Amino acid sequence: GYVTYFGFENTIIFYQPDENRWALRLVNNENVTGTVSTSVNSLALGNNKWIIHNDDNCVKGTVIRPLSLTTCVEDDFTCNDGLCVPLLYRCDGAPNCEDASDEADCKFIEKINSYQQHLSP
Repeated sequence: GYVTYFGFENTIIFYQPDENRWALRLVNNENVTGTVSTSVNSLALGNNKWIIHNDDNCVKGTVIRPLSLTTCVEDDFTCNDGLCVPLLYRCDGAPNCEDASDEADCKFIEKINSYQQHLSP
């Protein structure tokens, strides 16, 4: 058998071996579905781009949405591959995730010489 996830309310995520992908569906609205092409060994954990169909509460039609399925606690960062690292390591200049996703999209504010920190912005 394969792992199946049951959400707190309406979501079921399960593996479709014939399609080599993970699927998502809502119990209370079987028209809303989603899929992601990632390996069975990934357990669909981490940050993945899911193709979502018919979720009229968000956007009509088909959209691609980043969804994160994680076992990380609140003070952890979820690496793209699903591993967890302390949130303090996010954007610290040293990759801590095996895929270096903890250093991706980091933006730092540069203080210009004329900045006066005693004045409100």
